[in-house]
Amino acid sequence: MSLPLTALDLASRRIFSVSPDDTVAQAAEALHCYRINALPLVSSGEVVGLLSRREVDDALHHGLGAVPARTISAGPPPTVSPDASLAVVDALLRQHRLVVVGTLRSPAGVLTRTAAHRALQTSAAPVLWQRVEAHLGALAGLLATLGDLAARRGESALLIGGSVRDLLRGHTPNDVDVLVVGDAAGLAAAAATALGGKASSNPAFGTAHWVTPDRTELDLASARTEHYTAPGALPTVITPADLRQDLSRRDFTINMMALTLGPGDRGRLVDPYSGRADLEAGVLRVIHGLSFLDDPTRFFRAARFAARLDLDLDPGTAALMAAALALPVTITRQRIGAELDRIFAEERAVAAMGKLQDWGVLAWIAPELVASGVIGALTASTSAWRSLSETGGVGAAPCEALWLTLACALPQDARVRCSDLVAGTRGRRARWLSGPERLAAAAEVLSSSPARSTQGRALRGLDAAELAVLASGSARAAVTWWLCTGRHIPLTIDGRRLLACGVQPGPHMGAAIAAARELAWDGGDEDAQIAAAMRLLEHSS
Repeated sequence: MSLPLTALDLASRRIFSVSPDDTVAQAAEALHCYRINALPLVSSGEVVGLLSRREVDDALHHGLGAVPARTISAGPPPTVSPDASLAVVDALLRQHRLVVVGTLRSPAGVLTRTAAHRALQTSAAPVLWQRVEAHLGALAGLLATLGDLAARRGESALLIGGSVRDLLRGHTPNDVDVLVVGDAAGLAAAAATALGGKASSNPAFGTAHWVTPDRTELDLASARTEHYTAPGALPTVITPADLRQDLSRRDFTINMMALTLGPGDRGRLVDPYSGRADLEAGVLRVIHGLSFLDDPTRFFRAARFAARLDLDLDPGTAALMAAALALPVTITRQRIGAELDRIFAEERAVAAMGKLQDWGVLAWIAPELVASGVIGALTASTSAWRSLSETGGVGAAPCEALWLTLACALPQDARVRCSDLVAGTRGRRARWLSGPERLAAAAEVLSSSPARSTQGRALRGLDAAELAVLASGSARAAVTWWLCTGRHIPLTIDGRRLLACGVQPGPHMGAAIAAARELAWDGGDEDAQIAAAMRLLEHSS
């Protein structure tokens, strides 16, 4: 049975603060960067004052940005014992914006009204550990051990984000990510020491990786907060942070959930932004008014989640997206291309692209896409790819064919202008720039004759993506023949055979072999192939 929560259980251990001698303008910047509404003033480790966002805003309005922060502070906040109950904390926070847990000289953390309110919600949240065990099996035991180890270190470990979302949907997560309210690298190293395996870390990102003795791999990340210096800029990351700050920086409420791994309340759902209710209602929602302005890649992530999980945009979220789309593009084409690549790897890629069209995002990428019929073309290419994949002639995923289909929806000048969109291999970029013209040339050859030799001549040299896009139109039968039969027909003569027939070496031999190959495609036997080659040589001599 879970023990009653105390003030220390709820407290943010990371105390974001400024010096009392810092300016009001610096305090305003700290409030913005840390995404908080109350800011302690700390001198030599002691909390000596407190500023609210309103006080700072009013001071700036009065032109007091350059004065010391202590000038507008009414003094330090009240304190509460670390073992104080929720009722005691709640009573204090009805009168004060922020409470220090511990003493002013030795603060163990801070509590705000918002944190306490959400903690009350969490304390009544369901425990879902049986669901974790059912879907993750032996991995659940490993996660529990990790949670216990974190607790002994004075930290918290939680299952986070998409892992929780998928468990709530009754699905086994593809990826299991662990959030550490504390030091992820330290916890991974401690796990490797105590339980075996190997730990590695990336201090710049506050992430760690633990490979257990049985080769199970777990990714850990320290809780962080972040802010954006300009619309579309990459975020500035601040670690460590508390759980609420980490959850609130995420894209949509359905990804702002966590499950506790520590002893006492293992499997408790932490859902401060009603992500579970949104998931059950089929709603995709952001919580910040600047979400799409700060990070326009969220347009594309919204499309992926909406298509994959069959969600609709919350009306407020839809309005925020529309407002952001009315402003100039603030992210690079390379970042847009990376997001499109992720969409094209989705099982329901075309549905996601349809969302982007409906929301106006495709027009935001390239105006030429508005009237291009690209969604119908993507649908046809996906269908053709899946049909052809049964022949073994193309790969398992239609990503390359979808990129080429997008290229075919744009005129050449637009493709050149948007070429930085294209993520991936050099071949994909070449296909983007010249693939549509290659397909047009192949289609023209195919239209000239139904002969197999004509089809082989048109299709030989095209790659799987080009064949799939070509098959999305009237060439499906020709492409299927080529993949299943034509490309496997053996050529019974080669250069050595022609030399044995008295043919002199030279460039004309290649043309002769090509003539023999076309006859083979039309069903000619070895003698007929040799005769075709010799006829071509006679005409060229």
